[in-house]
Amino acid sequence: MKRILLCCSALFFAFLSCDSSSEDPTDEGPVQTTDDDISQPDGTAPTITISSVPDVIEVITEFNLQITDESDQVTTTFSLDGVEIFQSNQKNFTFELDPFDFDSGAKTLEVKSIDDGGNEGSATVTFELRKLLVSYPDPFRRFDQSTTEAYLAINNLEGELVMFQKIESEEDGILYAPDGFERQNFVLTRYLVRDSPGDFLILDSFGGIEPGTFLLSEEEVEAKFNSVLTKDQSVDIVVNSDRTAELNSYHASLVNMGPPGSDNYTLNYASGAASNFLMRLEPSSSPPINDYSYLFIDDLTKQNYNDSDFIRPETLQTLSIPEGKSFSFSLNGYANQMDYQQNRFQRIYEESGGLAGTDAEVPVVSQSIEVPVILDFDVFKKSTVVNRPGGITWFIDQKGLNPFSIPNLDISRTGGTLVITGEFNFIRHNLFIPANATGNGSSSFFWTFTDTSDDTKEIPFVSTFEFPEPIQNVVTLKSIEVNPENTDPSTYTTTVYAYENEINYTDLVLTSVFLNNEAGDSFRIQLILEQ
Repeated sequence: MKRILLCCSALFFAFLSCDSSSEDPTDEGPVQTTDDDISQPDGTAPTITISSVPDVIEVITEFNLQITDESDQVTTTFSLDGVEIFQSNQKNFTFELDPFDFDSGAKTLEVKSIDDGGNEGSATVTFELRKLLVSYPDPFRRFDQSTTEAYLAINNLEGELVMFQKIESEEDGILYAPDGFERQNFVLTRYLVRDSPGDFLILDSFGGIEPGTFLLSEEEVEAKFNSVLTKDQSVDIVVNSDRTAELNSYHASLVNMGPPGSDNYTLNYASGAASNFLMRLEPSSSPPINDYSYLFIDDLTKQNYNDSDFIRPETLQTLSIPEGKSFSFSLNGYANQMDYQQNRFQRIYEESGGLAGTDAEVPVVSQSIEVPVILDFDVFKKSTVVNRPGGITWFIDQKGLNPFSIPNLDISRTGGTLVITGEFNFIRHNLFIPANATGNGSSSFFWTFTDTSDDTKEIPFVSTFEFPEPIQNVVTLKSIEVNPENTDPSTYTTTVYAYENEINYTDLVLTSVFLNNEAGDSFRIQLILEQ
């Protein structure tokens, strides 16, 4: 309640009280009060200021409110379509609205504030409420619309189908939950179906997706993951040598244009690339470092090269390969740190060793190799693939020429369950059943299932996973076998990914694993699931 304190009148009254015995000839009687001398009721309603409200609310949205009123106490209530949903006694506060808490459709939100004098202020906003599950921009990327049908589908984490839609327009990359679907993580799957040429059914599934997820656009993917560069220029060269020339880099590649042993090559390279490509001769001895030689192509007008143009490295370094039955090794060089970050690599060296065979036939050994150190590069990345007992394969990519570092990460299988120990970012299951495999029809079946990190995982291919009706019809019509336990898959593996740097899992959804080095060193451990 508002009050006006008349300080001067109060002091004058007190003075009169101190000397009431004296008489003043000018005394005109008792002091008269006016309406301004007493407290007046507050008749001003609170003013409500709401932050900008979008026309469509499809994710958790904050409402910032400011209540202006001279009273000390105000009570503010939120009502959605006449039903109270929130109350606050503060004058400045934030309120969150989750679309999954209400039915979809046109909504009216009324905000009322009442002060301690009973004055009421109100404000009303209207909007469309939708429950966004996922937004996938550029949904036609990575497939040919003229030969392939595409679908997007949502399953809950137990495999039950929630919804699906065919991709026929750009808007079909946006999926909303039906009413009754509670907020929960889910599995997003893209289905690609092609009849010809080369019948196939391809599934890309990603588990652990949160409602309201916005996936990367095609342009954002190219910027973030450093997509494969198009090598749109070419020049023919001749390498006069009894050894095969090799060139593999981010900007260029070399193709032998004749029969085995031919000296004729085509150098393919990207427009605008600096012509400083490392070309090496394939070693003819073992170990290959014994006759390793290289040169840099810095003049694209030169068309003929001889053995004498290639040089030996000035420095060699010894590296120990982690224990295994067999291995393959490669070494990349980078001109500077920025080239390393964007993986603008040049392949320096390759070597492999060990034996193929069963665990009982092939011993586990550790090998040391010598690698060339070419001082034209400031940064190096070493990579190795090590085949180990028990159907385990290690994939290691690490910066520098220091010894390989092996993290404490392992995977094993018990029935249909995978047990993973150690820290990792995500796991990826791969299944490929070729056309005409045992029990399979004439269509090839590919399924990649990527999921977030949990210590224990059910193998998704052997659990119940509900397909959309059009996909199930294709499976039935073409007699496609989707259960690896009932056929002989060419690929049936689980790979655990561990990166040096923190990554955003949703950036990988329907894109690709890093083609650059943004995530730093990586360690992947793959388990063959075939029993």
